[in-house]
Amino acid sequence: MSASTMKLSSSSRVCAPRCLPVRHSVRSASSARSARQPCLVVCSSSSSDSSSSPVSGRRPLVASMALLFGASSSQPAQAGFFGPPIEEKYKADTLHIIESSGATIQLAKDDPSRAAAIQALRKEINTYVAAYRREDRVLGRPSFGNTYSALNAIAGHYNSFGTKTNLPKKRMDQVLTELDKAKEQVERDR
Repeated sequence: MSASTMKLSSSSRVCAPRCLPVRHSVRSASSARSARQPCLVVCSSSSSDSSSSPVSGRRPLVASMALLFGASSSQPAQAGFFGPPIEEKYKADTLHIIESSGATIQLAKDDPSRAAAIQALRKEINTYVAAYRREDRVLGRPSFGNTYSALNAIAGHYNSFGTKTNLPKKRMDQVLTELDKAKEQVERDR
């Protein structure tokens, strides 16, 4: 037997000049209740001189596939090649949600479009928070903190009390103040 081959059984040979063995226990094929027997698994090398052979095999294929899929699969909030940069999208979305939430919470209690406007606002809040809550480039911004706090207060109120109850005066003033601060900070790119 040469140095580069090891004989595991009478029917199999494995070339392994530089691989480490991995030991597993497997059951014997002869009986399902027999004791576990050790099995040696080794990797093989196709050529001892890699400089003379052209590049072939799975490695270049796997590397190119990983590069292709890595470049083409972007997250919805990070559509760099296919949409505006996250900073521009964040600024536009934040200004929109600030305006719509400020207008919606100030609707009169007897306004006929109030229930539909609140339902639409709740969907917008969920979409906004889902898009930016885990985005690292947005999380540390003071504008996001103020916006998130105000939206959380609004959503919490409507989840608890429904669409027929107005925000209390003190809470509404606090939410409007936070929304104004967030608007100023977004306009200053903070």
